[in-house]
Amino acid sequence: MFSQKNVLAGTYEIIEEIGRGGNGIVYLAIHRRLQIYVVIKKIRDDVVDRVRIRQEADLLKNLKHPYLPRIYDFVETYDGIYTVMDYVDGIDMERALQQWGSFTESNVRKWALQLGEALDYLHRQNPPIIHSDIKPSNIMLTNDGNICLIDFNISLALGGNMGNSIGVSPGFSPPEQYTGFGMYNPNPVNTGYLSEDFVRNTLYSNPRVAPYVGMGITPRSDIYSLGMCLVTFLTGSRPDPGFNNYRIEDYGIQISEGFATIIDNMTEIAPSDRYANGTQYLEALRNCRKLDRRYISMRRRQLGMSLTASVLFVIGAILTVFGIFRLNADRHTEYYSIIEEADAAISNMNSDEAARLINEAIEKDSTKAAAYKEDVYLRYMNDDFEGCIELGEKYIRTTPFYIESAEDKSYLADIYYLVGNAYFELGKNAEALSLIKMAIENDSSNPLYFRDCAVITAMNGDADKAEAYIKEASSLGLNDLTTELVEAEINHKRGNEREALSIVKGLIQETDDKVLLRRSVMLCSDIYKNIGDSSIDDEIDILTKALNKSDKGSRIMVSEYLSNAYSRKAALYPEISAECYRKAISLLEDIYNEGYSTYRVMENIGVLYENMGDLENAESFFLKMLDKYPDNYGVYIRLAFLEADKQQNIDITYRNYDKMMNYYDKAVSYCNKDDDVDMQLLNKMVDDIKKAGWY
Repeated sequence: MFSQKNVLAGTYEIIEEIGRGGNGIVYLAIHRRLQIYVVIKKIRDDVVDRVRIRQEADLLKNLKHPYLPRIYDFVETYDGIYTVMDYVDGIDMERALQQWGSFTESNVRKWALQLGEALDYLHRQNPPIIHSDIKPSNIMLTNDGNICLIDFNISLALGGNMGNSIGVSPGFSPPEQYTGFGMYNPNPVNTGYLSEDFVRNTLYSNPRVAPYVGMGITPRSDIYSLGMCLVTFLTGSRPDPGFNNYRIEDYGIQISEGFATIIDNMTEIAPSDRYANGTQYLEALRNCRKLDRRYISMRRRQLGMSLTASVLFVIGAILTVFGIFRLNADRHTEYYSIIEEADAAISNMNSDEAARLINEAIEKDSTKAAAYKEDVYLRYMNDDFEGCIELGEKYIRTTPFYIESAEDKSYLADIYYLVGNAYFELGKNAEALSLIKMAIENDSSNPLYFRDCAVITAMNGDADKAEAYIKEASSLGLNDLTTELVEAEINHKRGNEREALSIVKGLIQETDDKVLLRRSVMLCSDIYKNIGDSSIDDEIDILTKALNKSDKGSRIMVSEYLSNAYSRKAALYPEISAECYRKAISLLEDIYNEGYSTYRVMENIGVLYENMGDLENAESFFLKMLDKYPDNYGVYIRLAFLEADKQQNIDITYRNYDKMMNYYDKAVSYCNKDDDVDMQLLNKMVDDIKKAGWY
């Protein structure tokens, strides 16, 4: 025991004892040479031997981070080992909670971000440094309102085997940290010891907790402890040592949906359900608002004649190539027979049948993941990207299916991947990359995940990291031709259109892989749009070759692209426009008659008829749309425009805009978007008609 006049190692003059607990005795001292205050903490006697054998303990002395104290020294004396670190001027959060009870979300989110940066820094060390004792008393609230994570004594005691812990803080330590019958202290402020009674009657008797007790700590353990701290900061309520805690939204506090989602992920009982480390947690927190349903309900961009042309994220049959959508090995069961039928229906663009089969599968067994994945997949394939995001993130947050096996995790990875695709379609590359990385976290065996990470990373300008992703994808079975396609995509994004086009044209002509063909066609069409219509005949030629090699699923997509090319050629060459329009219409009617009767295809057929002056057939298709989509304001807009065209062909004396105005009123009644371009054009047309006295 030191007195106030004692000096440690001839350098640190002890001023006073300022605390003691399960981790040891804490002293305030002054560094004689630097004339600064420091904190000296004696490591618990029962773990001293473990600290002595840790050769890398001095690594902690090299840590430098604004939300961590600087560790100056480790001093070994006859009576123990002491750590010397910065004195943090402030109050620990244990006492802050006693004083103020709880804190606002804005304050807690600020501290959550700062602590996330600290954990990100610690977990990135080689080897990762696991704090393993994050609790309110080890988090300092400084006088300037910031946070500092203190007390690395437990980390020191872990030694080279980071899987074992030397203590727990009940309520804040995760189940995997409870490694035996000697680790419990009922006082949640201190790390201490666990009674045999508690282990047997509280931990091993709880079926939710028992499978994870004693698994050993990882960076995910720090995530859990921090999550429970955030719950405590927000609610003022102590976590239950027996792991019978509520979800954050059940406490009756006001909290944004995105932040609640993150905290609920952090405090999952199963380690595999939490963020993998500080890096992943920090990334989620920085994108917190993207998890809020109010943000997810962003306006979906208007789609034109062509499909979205990125090479990255058309899923369809592509996802079956490397087995991304896996079916249970027990394929003879009725459940998985239904799933196979649903998957086939989606691939064949039979949405109604797919939806029916998905619901049937969920009713048959709501605990299996396959149907939920198909549900998200269906929305993506229907171009309902916002719906895909909202539904997929709902399943990610609530996980209505069991995640017990590697196969279960692969289905969850599929959902992450689909949601990432949907974000990309909406132009949200950062969110897309984050979700695909989550897919990798749940299933690191699929090369498509790494491939798509490579392309997005290249688009972000990090060629070295993109190359690393590609190498990983190749090691998992990505073939050389697919690698060439990624190279083409990177050239395309960098503006090297001719180089990119040369690659994809070669792929279209050479490959017999239907999936690779689809992706090459998409990129090819996108490149031609950037080059301009001067190469329209070349575009039509290569798309025609692709169509002749396509299977049914690919033919639908290629037909739409080729139809779009003929439509643009019709506008470029009026003398042959009728012929070009007929070819464009024929391509779309072929896939429409095969059952691909989507809104976009029907609308485009009607518009093409209208452009070539065949208003009768145009009206016929728009009325078919009205039967199928009676509440869609876009159909009424199209019919209103068509009526305006019809009246333009009538002598001014006999024009009658009553029918057009009826369609207009219907469009107004169903439209809830102020920024719809077609609605704005129709509004202007109606104003002009009224000003001219025709209505």
